[in-house]
Amino acid sequence: GTHYEECKIINGKGNEIKEDIDGRDYVHLDGTKYIVTKELTELDGNTEKTIMFFVRTSSSSQTMIMNLGDDSNGGLKMCIGEIYGYLRLYTDWYTAIYDARKDTLADNEWHFLCISYDKTKISLYYDNEKVFTTNITFRTVNPKLVIGAWNTEGLDLFTGDIRDVRVYNRSLSDEEINTIYSQLLY
Repeated sequence: GTHYEECKIINGKGNEIKEDIDGRDYVHLDGTKYIVTKELTELDGNTEKTIMFFVRTSSSSQTMIMNLGDDSNGGLKMCIGEIYGYLRLYTDWYTAIYDARKDTLADNEWHFLCISYDKTKISLYYDNEKVFTTNITFRTVNPKLVIGAWNTEGLDLFTGDIRDVRVYNRSLSDEEINTIYSQLLY
């Protein structure tokens, strides 16, 4: 499957790329800016996909960290958000299919997040542990990757840091995700 290298480190207009103490580049989102990629046409429709990244925040507000696609014309969104510092997985504006009060994000530590979809089920990984899987048919419409906001208009802006964003046009196995996670850890 294709790994979209241009998505590894994304620098949206006005976002500052910084370097961590360990020499890793990351993008800081200050709650006023967000990133939108070009349309990733290979991810349109009911296609396999995997999106992974590391995130760090101390914010405990309701924000959106990442989404792919929109919920118009029968489409579903692949969204990872936080509410009061905890992890959520959404398919549209109103539907959180995973709402974990145990998986905290608001501790100012790096956390690995990954969504993998194989045309019949979606799985969510938190710090390399598969925390959620459910059967779902998922049709992506307008597959632009938005980082730091709910949509391309900038609703529910995220405050925090993002690094090592990777997008694949196939569902990665648990073993592949574990290997990539291990390579990207500090």
